[in-house]
Amino acid sequence: MIPYKVAVDGEGGDFAPGEIIKGALDFPRSANREVVVVASEETVKPYAKEIDCFYSSDTPPIEESPTEAIRKKRNSSLFVSLDLLKENKVDAVITAGNTGYLLVGATLILGRLKNVERPALGVFLPTISGGKNFIIDVGANPDIKPQHLKGLAVLSQLFLEISTGKTALDITLLSNGIEESKGNFFTKEALKYLAEIPNFKGYVEGLSLFSDPEKVILTDGFTGNIVIKSLEGLGDYIKQKLMSKDSNLANRVKINMGLLLLKSHLRKILKSLDYSEYGGTPLFGVNGLCIKAHGRSKAKSITRAIEVAFSLLENEYLTKVKTRLEQMVP
Repeated sequence: MIPYKVAVDGEGGDFAPGEIIKGALDFPRSANREVVVVASEETVKPYAKEIDCFYSSDTPPIEESPTEAIRKKRNSSLFVSLDLLKENKVDAVITAGNTGYLLVGATLILGRLKNVERPALGVFLPTISGGKNFIIDVGANPDIKPQHLKGLAVLSQLFLEISTGKTALDITLLSNGIEESKGNFFTKEALKYLAEIPNFKGYVEGLSLFSDPEKVILTDGFTGNIVIKSLEGLGDYIKQKLMSKDSNLANRVKINMGLLLLKSHLRKILKSLDYSEYGGTPLFGVNGLCIKAHGRSKAKSITRAIEVAFSLLENEYLTKVKTRLEQMVP
């Protein structure tokens, strides 16, 4: 087996550096799976005997715009990690840091893949039967053009195939109905480009986000971001309602008894909606493997994100993607 090395941005994310470095330390490393942490010497010094490190000299950007950040904080942990990837000193980068900084940094440092005009991010959605749907873009590019979805369809379909172990999965386009007469200017234009993609099945509506069969759901970053944040808000609402205390004692007893009976089932449902179970997904469209973990990721999520990176490397994801993109008709 080919040995691979993954760099973890130790200073990116709401719970950096402690939880991020703990996640890296918790990953079971081997001769073929090496993990390194990128952070300031002061940050990683306590862990130097436990894990290999690369040092950054700038503090992570906070208030700067993405373009200002890469100019003023060029030696911060995220950008140093991307430089290591560009120089082939590591094979993948994982960060829970700012999405805008990753998007601009990866695009400028690594460049874009052929036939991909705009990088994008996606997330898994569980299906009723326990499978996975994948929705993309969820916020990287709010103003993506219809023709840009074509390259993203190829990238995300291959990713979902590797993640599920299945082939020839469906590609769909999110709209306000399944009829071709539905949609807006963006979706109607996108249909023309996506019609050339094998396994494209046309429109799906919001009701199909969690439905089978497993599929890729394409959308623009503006719509996708609203969808995902609405689902996160709904999940938080349900959790809070389940945990809230009713002032009426009889009602409280009934609720507690119901929760006790449904405890196992509820745990499975909440687990399927927990972002930490998935770890992270690639920044699609850049010329290098960059895994974006959730900003609120703790150790468990980082450990899983590292597993995602190694799985994609061992399945030669980037090589296969480049081959498929080369075969695309511009």
